[in-house]
Amino acid sequence: MKNILTLSMLLVFSLAATSVMAGNPINSEDNVAGIVSMDDAYSSKAMTKADMRASKRADKMALKAEKKQIRQEKRMTKINNFIAKHFGNSALGGLDDPIDKFLWWAIIAAGVAIIFSFIYWPISTIFWIGSIVLLVLWIIKKYG
Repeated sequence: MKNILTLSMLLVFSLAATSVMAGNPINSEDNVAGIVSMDDAYSSKAMTKADMRASKRADKMALKAEKKQIRQEKRMTKINNFIAKHFGNSALGGLDDPIDKFLWWAIIAAGVAIIFSFIYWPISTIFWIGSIVLLVLWIIKKYG
């Protein structure tokens, strides 16, 4: 359960980080007094075509960022619902469970065997045999 909680928290933080980086907010409070005046902000000159294109482009980017934020929020709710549905009442215990620890050690041994199969296959064979023995022990303890 700790692994699932850790995985979900990691997922939440990674998606939150991407949503924070999605937009580029403008901070107007860092301007030194007197550099930006009301006359500059509300000048009476007409906008040029380049200014209008830049304004439209900025509006499109803001709309894209907002849509991206909404999509991220929808994904997060779907992921949270999936985790709650599938892992909320898990039938398997962790490594602390006296019976299910054999299954987890078998899975770990199989993973190590796969890694060693690329490096040196005789060691991989030992881990495969250990994994099979642990699976048999788990089946006997769980259902026997």
